[in-house]
Amino acid sequence: TITIRLEDLTGTCSVEATFQITYTTAIAGVVPDLTICDQDNTGGEDVDLNVLFDLIVLNGQTPSDFTITYHISQLDADTDVGALVSPYTVIAPSVQIFVRLESNLDPTCFDTSQNFTIFVDGPPTINVPMPLVVCDIDNDGFADFDLTLADLDITGGDPDLSVTYHGTLLDAQNGILPLASPYTNDTVYNDSVWARVESIRSEEHTSELQSH
Repeated sequence: TITIRLEDLTGTCSVEATFQITYTTAIAGVVPDLTICDQDNTGGEDVDLNVLFDLIVLNGQTPSDFTITYHISQLDADTDVGALVSPYTVIAPSVQIFVRLESNLDPTCFDTSQNFTIFVDGPPTINVPMPLVVCDIDNDGFADFDLTLADLDITGGDPDLSVTYHGTLLDAQNGILPLASPYTNDTVYNDSVWARVESIRSEEHTSELQSH
């Protein structure tokens, strides 16, 4: 708050008034690049930019104090035109997104210094594995299976792929409840498990593996 005093040259007559200086800031948080999987191999994926990135951009600031928009170029972000609509379809192989964080108290206060890239990758190529077969020494219908013996068959030796095994297709799709290896079949003489294959970019694909 600033106080003004205006007086005549004699100093005997004066008047005072006040005004306020309001300081606003808009500093966007650093948004990391993102890799998503084109699971259906259509060449693009829909991304909800606001859900995925708004909190990162705010970096602890009050959401109601700012408007966040995403743009396809630095010029669009600087001039506040062509804001992308969410969900936005990201086309492979990648799209660079520019962020505009604008103060709702003062639209002339904004930050457009941040940008990030969304990469779109296809799911890993995997092979349908051969069934695992072991000798049932005691003929009770149960045996221990080293599931990792199917890794090479499934991945083709790709070092960028990792494999986990699951008791149901749903578990494999959700990446939960991986089976320990060696695994004892729970159906007499025959059983099935599902392999989940992930790349280093967290893409995933599933395949059925039979054991006998």
